[in-house]
Amino acid sequence: MKLYNILDRANNQKVTLKQLMLMMDLCDAPLTPTEIAAKLDISGAAVTLMLDRMTSLSYVKRSHSKSDRRKISVDITPTGREVFDAIINAI
Repeated sequence: MKLYNILDRANNQKVTLKQLMLMMDLCDAPLTPTEIAAKLDISGAAVTLMLDRMTSLSYVKRSHSKSDRRKISVDITPTGREVFDAIINAI
């Protein structure tokens, strides 16, 4: 069975494989958008679109560095952690 079919059955949020991979990485530590692009091998524009969608679903949150407002850090939210755990447990 293909992985996306498992993901489809495992959750009703329709989390994509890339989003699941991002959530897994964010469980370890917050990342910058540049680090996300490198880890997932996607463009900066794709990272922005992914983060916009995941932020609207309350799966991740962006925050600015207090010392340098240009630096953005992305972290998983408690809701995102619950969704991630539910998917992993279903697989």
